Amino acid sequence: MAKRAKMTIAGFLGGAALGTLLSSMIQHNSRRELFSGRPFRRYMALTYMRTRSDVETARLLHEYVRWESNVTLKKRAQRILRGVEARVA
Repeated sequence: MAKRAKMTIAGFLGGAALGTLLSSMIQHNSRRELFSGRPFRRYMALTYMRTRSDVETARLLHEYVRWESNVTLKKRAQRILRGVEARVA
């Protein structure tokens, strides 16, 4: 395989790995942002919460659904909550 092709593949894989790592870090840090004043931060926090399957997450999402005034985020949280409850049960 040509050196250029190897470098291209290595660059692509490195970029994909770095992107995945950064996304994971952002989502993990976003859990505390669930009640943020910024809708994007709340969206990222919900994305992180989707990966959790425990009673505490379900309780927190119940509280969040009651608090959230943005209809789109509220519906997303309700879908995530149903999934978490199904996995916990």
